[in-house]
Amino acid sequence: MAEQVVIGQRSRAIVVLGMHRSGTSAVTRVVNLLGADLGQRLMPPMPDSNEKGFWENLDAVDLDERVLTGIGRSWHDIRHMPAGWLESAVADEARAAIKRLIETEFAAAPLWAVKDPRLCRLMPLWLPVLTELGVEPHILFVVRHPLEVAASLHARDGWPETRSLLLWLQHVLEAERATRGCRRVIVTYDQLLRDWSQAMELVGQRLELTWPRPLNEARAEVDVFLDVGARHRKRSTRASGASGDASNLLPFVAEVFEQCLRACTSESAWRDLGASADTLHRFSALYGACLDDFIGYANQVTGRVQHAGTIPAGARPEPGAILDGTRDVSRALAALTPERADLQAVTRSLQLHAGLVERLGRSVEDQWARIASLEALLFAEHQSLRSVLAGESHRIRSAVNTESETVRSGAATGHEALLAQLATLRSAMLDEAQAVRSDLKENVQLVHEELEKLSRNVAAQTHAITRMQEELSRVHHGSVVRTLRRWLGKSNV
Repeated sequence: MAEQVVIGQRSRAIVVLGMHRSGTSAVTRVVNLLGADLGQRLMPPMPDSNEKGFWENLDAVDLDERVLTGIGRSWHDIRHMPAGWLESAVADEARAAIKRLIETEFAAAPLWAVKDPRLCRLMPLWLPVLTELGVEPHILFVVRHPLEVAASLHARDGWPETRSLLLWLQHVLEAERATRGCRRVIVTYDQLLRDWSQAMELVGQRLELTWPRPLNEARAEVDVFLDVGARHRKRSTRASGASGDASNLLPFVAEVFEQCLRACTSESAWRDLGASADTLHRFSALYGACLDDFIGYANQVTGRVQHAGTIPAGARPEPGAILDGTRDVSRALAALTPERADLQAVTRSLQLHAGLVERLGRSVEDQWARIASLEALLFAEHQSLRSVLAGESHRIRSAVNTESETVRSGAATGHEALLAQLATLRSAMLDEAQAVRSDLKENVQLVHEELEKLSRNVAAQTHAITRMQEELSRVHHGSVVRTLRRWLGKSNV
């Protein structure tokens, strides 16, 4: 049996939890400037998304992504986590990877932090490993106004507001359920930008932490990093900060947002938040099962369409391969520790190129997700029309049977009138069936047009990715890199 390595009891981990686009990156960087270690390999900044950095450990993100992919989920999947996922082989591999990460990156760190929005769903996997290694978890929730989150996701990914609000609920409430019994605190993005020192002082008190670096000592760096003027899609909140503007929110979303704001200052508010989490948990199992059916059908339709030649099977890019390639570029760049200013400039340029390639790869993946969504919508529309047609057919058959019984019972006086009614009913049934077929044909045509449009878009983005990779290759093999090789005395960069 392999020897179990236990990290010292003094090791503490701040786990930053929150929905994507909620300000978790900003909070994590402030925590880092106050003395929490984030590890060596961090995700590089991405233009037009997180120019100042994600502050996510690449190894943690990679293993979280592998878990979600392995159990048939993604970070933007609104379905319930599948039954038995914690007992899967994928989960076993992830637990081993988490142990290696902690033992390699944070064994000597008395205070360290990890941030990845996927952790909101994966805390049931991480927490037992932390306990096993003797690491004390401190849970730091970051909450942003749900409509700001939805606006940010719409600007970046084109998502509808309702989908983003449901994802916001899912991330916040699943994280609440998973972290019960842990020492935890909520801070809002507004609080951080309004008075970060007050917010982080409260975090330290609630989590019973002493920041390794005093607030006053870090003030200058934090003030430069937190450029409030760079904030996009801000919604107004009441000046007191005790509660946010929940107008224009769906009732349940508004209720949960208010509960989060109250929990910033009141421990009793966590009970209400927990009740909301239990409510969502019960209902998500129901709508998740329905979505499983739709997604399964959509996958079947996609296979048939590819087989028929509508979408050539070889034309679909492999997003995983694209992301793996860009991560390899990022890792190679991170391995360079240049001492010359011009080398640093080249490194930053290459990081920006790598970030753009990764963004394009994610865009391609989202386009295919939209195609699958359209196919699921077509299936739902088809099923609805079939149900209407079946209902009308049943009603007409019942009427015909009733009238036929009357005729057979001897009511001859109304024979001709009954025949006329039967003819009218038959004509109405044929007209309605024709209308249903016409509507279905029109919907199918619209969906096929949208599929063709998305396919063209994907092809264009794939071409752009190829051009960017070629440009990266030219930079990598250009004279600048050859000069850098000579400077660094390495044979392979």
